Amino acid sequence: MTSTLKLGLPVLQVKNVRQATLSLGRNMRDLFSGTVIGITGSAGKTTLTNYLAHVLGAFGKSCASRGSANVPFGISWNLCGMDHAAASWCVEMAIGNMALNTEIVRPHVAVVTNIAPAHLVYHETLKGIAIKKAQEKNLKTITFGEHKDADIRYDSLGNNKIKLLENGKKMIMPFLSTDKRDIYNLMATLAVIKALQLDVDKSKERFYSFNAVAGRNKRHNIKTDQLSFLLIDDAYNANPLSMKMALTSLKNEPAKNKMLILGDMLELGVDAEKYHKALLPYIVDAQASCVILCGEMMKCLWQELRRTGHDKSIETLKWYKNAEEITPDIDALLKDKDIVLIKASNSVGLHRVFTRFVS
Repeated sequence: MTSTLKLGLPVLQVKNVRQATLSLGRNMRDLFSGTVIGITGSAGKTTLTNYLAHVLGAFGKSCASRGSANVPFGISWNLCGMDHAAASWCVEMAIGNMALNTEIVRPHVAVVTNIAPAHLVYHETLKGIAIKKAQEKNLKTITFGEHKDADIRYDSLGNNKIKLLENGKKMIMPFLSTDKRDIYNLMATLAVIKALQLDVDKSKERFYSFNAVAGRNKRHNIKTDQLSFLLIDDAYNANPLSMKMALTSLKNEPAKNKMLILGDMLELGVDAEKYHKALLPYIVDAQASCVILCGEMMKCLWQELRRTGHDKSIETLKWYKNAEEITPDIDALLKDKDIVLIKASNSVGLHRVFTRFVS
């Protein structure tokens, strides 16, 4: 406290830092007169939060949560740093402790990206936690996805264009990505614009100028004296749902050489081994010529791939105890024009394997 005082900044001494921060967050929300959008779900929250704020910037300044701080303390901290002159705030909210999260954020629009089976165990079904509850409170719901009854429905993709159906009405937009996650982010954002009764044409240019958040499906085109390759850095977080989505996206990448580096998915409890082994068919479908697995849980998956004979169809299949052991071998493993996907829970540290390339 002494060093802080020397800076000439005010210091507020409190009995309980957590409760004081929650109170500050509530007060900041009370003072904000703009529109608040809350984003929750099992996977994809951070990217959608930032993408949504980027697109809504067409209608006035929009602030997004920082640092994936999405539990009550982190949400309150985020609210304290958001611009009160902004037109909108996009706030990331964890599924856990949702009642308190909602009390603090009090969103005008709530977006649910998806609900993984692990969360459904505790939160009934998606209909039970979202649509049904909204209907009980007489709230308007807008659905998006691939189901035939979705209000905003994905139809097809081709020739750098995407075809959507909005309540049966055809909507065709330029679209360069083949990643299903990007398609869902587009549909979710269109749903928010519709909910806020904004003019989608005013924001269309912003749909295509978004830069991904570091570690969240961030693409790096890397060139060295020996080779060039595309690094898809998705190593900030991983759970069974986001891992399967990433592997499905890699399958759709038009490349001869694909390298897949996966690390442990943490905090999965007693079913951790089962969730890791369940990735096997997705890895096979991704058609990577080089598969590198890292961590104690991924060792189970490596053993399963070998037991089922997939080590014969995958050109290079290796397991490493930790990320540090991969680093000395990475130059020998890389091939020219590779597409390299790295994904794991953040503490595994897979991003450090490529630090010297990215920096």
